[in-house]
Amino acid sequence: MSAPMTLILAGGGTGGHLTPGLAVATELRQREPDARIVFVGSDRPIDQRLLAGHERRVMTLLPLRSAWRSPARFAWAWWQAHRQARALLAEVRPHVVCGLGGLASIPLVRAAHQAGVPTLLLEQNVIPGRANRWMARSAHRVCVSFRETIDLLPHPDRCRLTGNPVRPPFASLASAELRPVTNLSTVLILGGSQGAQPLNDALLAQLPQSSAVWKDFHWVHQTGETGTDELRTAYQRAGLSCEVAPFYPDLERRIPQAAVVVSRAGATTLAELACAGVATVLVPYPQAADDHQRANARAYSAHRGAVVVEQEGAEPFPLRLANTLTRLLAEPVARQELAGHLRSLAHPDAAARVVDEICRAAGRG
Repeated sequence: MSAPMTLILAGGGTGGHLTPGLAVATELRQREPDARIVFVGSDRPIDQRLLAGHERRVMTLLPLRSAWRSPARFAWAWWQAHRQARALLAEVRPHVVCGLGGLASIPLVRAAHQAGVPTLLLEQNVIPGRANRWMARSAHRVCVSFRETIDLLPHPDRCRLTGNPVRPPFASLASAELRPVTNLSTVLILGGSQGAQPLNDALLAQLPQSSAVWKDFHWVHQTGETGTDELRTAYQRAGLSCEVAPFYPDLERRIPQAAVVVSRAGATTLAELACAGVATVLVPYPQAADDHQRANARAYSAHRGAVVVEQEGAEPFPLRLANTLTRLLAEPVARQELAGHLRSLAHPDAAARVVDEICRAAGRG
């Protein structure tokens, strides 16, 4: 009988990197309850929160931008991180190292390649991140979420279209029958776990002159840490039923209840929305690295799975967003079509597909 699997999941710093890793860890533990899974990444608060209860190690790294301000200090930290990675490999002795993306994934994946340990990368976005573009030259396998990504990476033959792993509560939504949109009466505004100030400001600007159709819906708005009270007051003054909070931990329950969701275009959020199958308006974050959120949004829009509203444009962004919402709220047929097309893009078995690739890399068939 073979020894239990030992897997290192390297990377972090954002929910978009960590959430797929957690989905993979859950899937592997369902197959091999005795598997040892070690997360290696940053010491940011989001790593501490999402990885609470998991075995984790912190990789000492400086932000990439510090290389310009203090190249000697950055180089020293980089050397220390690679030294730390080699020591960790010798201690943990993983069967496979899986890179989740981001700067924190590089030392472990690079050290694993040099030590002859099989490496696998998860790429969540249409446009590969810089870390994955570099490490894909030597990785055994790259699991991608979008078919368009394969042509943007070296060694396309090593790429596999798996989809982006999502948490089991979201994956299970994909097997549920789509609810008629006429039974849904919530508009859900999401700016990511930290909120999105432009979305908050756009609603504040338009609520005083909101369309009459807006009053037919209950508005749930995730604001982030600022602006909660101001937005709640604005909804109430506009005569709208509302629920406004900095953060909602139960989106797997709220998203399927929404007639329309307004969201940024982070890859993990998109994968969760696709499993839910809900009419979606995407507002890509324009300052995202390599403009990857715009590419993600356009990929979904090309398959008629979302409506995209850019922040930049000839007309003011708040007016364009409000007009889009008014049109969708007044047209249930359009909402139903959007929901169906988005559901067709779901990959609820993505975590299983990634674990299949991990097991093959480890020689377990």
